[in-house]
Amino acid sequence: MDKLEIQKEKLKRDLQPIITKYEEQFLIGEENDLVEVPVYDKEELNQIEHDIEKAKLIEKFRNMLNRAEHQPYLDTFKLVLELLDKAQHEPVFHKTIEALAHYLEVLPDWVSTGPEQDEFESELFEVLDDFNY
Repeated sequence: MDKLEIQKEKLKRDLQPIITKYEEQFLIGEENDLVEVPVYDKEELNQIEHDIEKAKLIEKFRNMLNRAEHQPYLDTFKLVLELLDKAQHEPVFHKTIEALAHYLEVLPDWVSTGPEQDEFESELFEVLDDFNY
């Protein structure tokens, strides 16, 4: 990651990019919130920002996996990886993950992809509450 950060700073100095807009993203390491991330007019810089975020994800996943002491947690990791591998393009997967993030208070309530998501979450939360989950 340090190498990528150094490359990013060098690119910024060499290319002198202009920020064309900001996008809200949920970033690894941020405290239950979205942050505004700059989008540059130079694709090389946007790509390195993407590579840095991927490196952070890999590092966090590695650390979490190393802390998983018991088999049930490892089984959950296996299931999540299989879902990501085989169902990452399924809308119900994304809707359910966002709903769980709200239910478990990983995402604040005001973060939503729209009214359809809010309705989906409301129905799901009723089921979870009915079964005391």
